[in-house]
Amino acid sequence: MKRLMIFCFLFVLISGETTTEEPLPDATSAVPGSTAGNTAATGSTAVPCVDTITDCKKYLAQCTDPNYQDLMYKKCRKTCNLCNACLDTDERCKKWASNGFCTNPFYQQIWNECRKSCGFCK
Repeated sequence: MKRLMIFCFLFVLISGETTTEEPLPDATSAVPGSTAGNTAATGSTAVPCVDTITDCKKYLAQCTDPNYQDLMYKKCRKTCNLCNACLDTDERCKKWASNGFCTNPFYQQIWNECRKSCGFCK
């Protein structure tokens, strides 16, 4: 039953029916190394400390499950207390970091996907 609930949760997240996605913040919205209001600093961009779905409290158990940590960081950041989490949310981050992704301003809008590999957090 638990697996079915998790599958349904993932299906809803992927289908986007209940999401309230916000666009990535503008690169000029934060000063490097600073935080403003409800944000977590990452390199020179700020990530809003918000949940992007409305029913995150139902999935609190997944907040600490390593299998779901990346997903919960993306969808339930505030509820899971992951606003300052030092992790990568894309499996390709290590490769990207070794190819200059973290220092190329062209990729600045998505640096927060690779906070750990880029060295933007401890």
